[in-house]
Amino acid sequence: MPATPFIREHFSFDGQVLIRKKGTSHFRLLGNCPDFQLTLKRDKTKLEGSNGEGTIDVRYGSPDASLKLKTSQFDPEIAAMALHANSLAVVGGSVTNESFATLEVGGIYKLAHGAVSAVTLKDSTGTPLSLTEGTHYRLDPQFGTFEVLSITGPFVMPVKANYTYASAVNVGIFSTDPTEYEVLFKGNNKAQSGREARLSLWRVTFDPAKVIDLISNKKFGELDLEAELLADPTAPNNAQMGQLGVIEML
Repeated sequence: MPATPFIREHFSFDGQVLIRKKGTSHFRLLGNCPDFQLTLKRDKTKLEGSNGEGTIDVRYGSPDASLKLKTSQFDPEIAAMALHANSLAVVGGSVTNESFATLEVGGIYKLAHGAVSAVTLKDSTGTPLSLTEGTHYRLDPQFGTFEVLSITGPFVMPVKANYTYASAVNVGIFSTDPTEYEVLFKGNNKAQSGREARLSLWRVTFDPAKVIDLISNKKFGELDLEAELLADPTAPNNAQMGQLGVIEML
């Protein structure tokens, strides 16, 4: 019988990383992921021979698996995952008589919302006097702040702001327990064979991001994310494939 020919199968994958919350129907792309690593570990106990022959047996303990990746994506869902947070859709609306007890020249004051328009500032005299934009204050409407340039009037405190604001998405920080995800990697082996592989990780919890470089000299920011793989007793074919995940060589 002729020997089976040896086929080289070097590997260097690129591809797409997708996630979905456990219990939901659809995946979404995690964005650009230049690094994606699966780390596997299993504690072991060695039995050394009494006659100096070295190790004669090994016992392995429970498996430990984790995930490391980088992504340059930073949308509300990814931010919430990295911050262990809830995200809240804020519907646009209007504010009346938001009060500022005192104003100082040179001070920068924050409105309760960003992305504002139709802003007016009036004082608290019997017939309120209006502060003039460009003369008394400089407005930054997108960030919802104003800088006081002059308080010559005289104006009676408090000053009250009226404005409208656009819809937004707010993301907290450590506002919830970590969410469980399923991770899917669609990989193409570009090293030699071009053979595809599909990695499914059934139950994954991401650690909070250790560092988020909000200001950096890099052209693009990146999130370094780490995650733990948890056993999923409901995983398909778990009797043969285990409860953590499966690699399908396509």
